[in-house]
Parts: sequence; C-alpha cells; structure tokens
Amino acid sequence: MEITPLQLLTFYNAVANDGKMVKPLFVIEIRDGGKTVKTFGTEVINPQIASTATIRKAQQLMEGVVLEGTAKRLKNMFFKTAGKTGTAKISGPNGYEEKAYNSTFIGYFPADNPKYSCIVVVQRPKENGYYGGTVAGPVFKEIAAKVFSTRLAFHLDQPDTARVKPPPAGKVSGYEDLKTILSTLDIRYNDYLQDEQWASLLLSENKVGIEAVDFSEKFVPDLRGMKAKDAVFLSENLGLQTSLSGRGFVRSQSLTPGSPLRKGDKISLQLSMY
Repeated sequence: MEITPLQLLTFYNAVANDGKMVKPLFVIEIRDGGKTVKTFGTEVINPQIASTATIRKAQQLMEGVVLEGTAKRLKNMFFKTAGKTGTAKISGPNGYEEKAYNSTFIGYFPADNPKYSCIVVVQRPKENGYYGGTVAGPVFKEIAAKVFSTRLAFHLDQPDTARVKPPPAGKVSGYEDLKTILSTLDIRYNDYLQDEQWASLLLSENKVGIEAVDFSEKFVPDLRGMKAKDAVFLSENLGLQTSLSGRGFVRSQSLTPGSPLRKGDKISLQLSMY
C-alpha cells in the first residue's frame, strides 16, 4: 500500500542491473527549434543495493520462476525471461474485499543480458482467474515478444546461433529460406534439389540433407511448425481461405492434416512464439 508499481519496478530493475539502482527517466532531452537545450543522464540512487552473491541468487531464483515456477507460461524459444508473479487481495474499509485481487508480474529480459524491465498490474481481473501468472503474465509475454520483434538493438547483441536456428528435422520451410539458414550457421549439408519450393531437413548418421516436400491439392497440408508467411502462402495457393491468430509459428490448425481438401474452405491457424 506504500510502494507504487514504478518504485517496485525500480527495485527489480536494480536486480537486473547487478545491484545498481537508477532513477526512472522519462525525458532524455529537451529541444527548441531542433536544437538540444538540455539533456538528462542516468542518475544512480544506490550503486549497490545488496552483495553480489545475493544479487546472483535473486537473479537465479527469478529465472527459476519462469523455467519451473508459477510463470512457466512465459517461456519461449528466443530469449530467457526472469521475474516474479504476484497475487494480492484488495483491502477495503472493513478488511479485505471478497473476490477482489490485484494480479501482477514484474521482471526483465533477456535474463542473461538484461535490456528491458517491465511491470504489469491488472486490478480486479474478471477473466482467466486472478493469479499473477495467468492474468498479468501473458500480458508481459506479449509486450516482451513485441519488443523482441521490433528492436534491432536487441538482436545485434545476440550471437548468430541464438538469432538463427534451423527448423527441426521434418518441419517444412521454404527451400531458399532453409538454404540461407544452414549457410548462415555454417552447417554443411547435402542438397540435390533444384527448383523445389518447399523442403525439410533430413538427418541421418550425423549428416544433414535437404529433401523436397510435395503437397497434394487433394488433401489438407500439415502446416504445424511452419512460419506464418509460409503457411499462409501455401494454404492460399491450395485454395484455402486463411485466418491467423497470434504471432510466430503455426501451433495448431482448424482443418485436420490429411483430410480431403475443398477449395474455398476456411482454415484457422493458431500461432505461437514457442
């Protein structure tokens, strides 16, 4: 009741910052007629809020919350997140209110090289329960995914092998995209294809190969695991009307793979970042 969300975020940001607490900054400069009149730099509130050993333990514990704890839904394949869920009853004049909660998730990402911290507070949630991990956590995850997908600086600090990963064996990708990924990762592979549009990885006896994938116009293709743009391109070319929900890769599809395909049918694709 005495700490604002911004103050709480400042504390967690200090943990992400290896113990150095800095003052929240809303304005970095003031301009007049295109000329900078005044700039505002980083102001350190406390150079070390706790010992290095304590900070390391706190960081490990918050990573564990996402890996194995109450925020497992926040895990994704692109970067690690650290944080803590919070579920609190709301007090009133006569004590705690019945079925009234604040749901919170606060954390930072990427956990192994923090760049962003964020707090999400949902007051009196009406849907999906009231726990921080199920109400505020998904909002945090959406924000983090949006930041990850739109911030170039975020990706420049990641090693190439962390930014570009080959799809699992058997998963369908665009032929040219697959060759680009393998070349970027400097993976040697056997390629006997020429003009094929779709291909998948073939792994056998420690060898990597690319095999062609042909789709029949008579049956609904298995789009699961494909990138959104590839899935939409393929399904539209087969005569299906496609709708998307979410971002990332195809997690599920409304039409059963292998079932008879009728041109003009509608297919809904559920996407996920992991």
